[in-house]
Amino acid sequence: MSVADPHRSNAASRAVAAAYDAHGSALLALATVLLDEADAAQAVTVETLACASSGPRGGPPDRPELVRQLYLRCRADTGALGRGSTGRRDMAFSRPPYAVDLQALSDGERAALGLCVYGRRDYRWVAEVMGVAPKTAAQLLCSALHHLTSTD
Repeated sequence: MSVADPHRSNAASRAVAAAYDAHGSALLALATVLLDEADAAQAVTVETLACASSGPRGGPPDRPELVRQLYLRCRADTGALGRGSTGRRDMAFSRPPYAVDLQALSDGERAALGLCVYGRRDYRWVAEVMGVAPKTAAQLLCSALHHLTSTD
């Protein structure tokens, strides 16, 4: 199944296809922000959508649930992704133009901002997903926004 066109596969369920149509671009963008490799971002996006069963009311999963699942897959693949890490990763691969400024952020800042933006939720939800205190999530978001808006 290709991220570009999940409808090609006869095995793709309607729920997965609907989830892709509604959330695939946002999930791929978040995975690209969180991971160092474009191929890995595509693979984790496909895996997240393929493994998505159903949402809380039996329908297709909503975006926050898909974002949570994607983040947890990324964290499992890369260790302690986003849990307060201050290390910078080598960003040798070509990022999309909208993500260029994100290279300056720590893993934690990038994860918190990505979860907030693509999950369409607040810092409390981000804290829950990341497994950190709400204050820590708020600090990561504030720090990320400060880095992105500074003119240094």
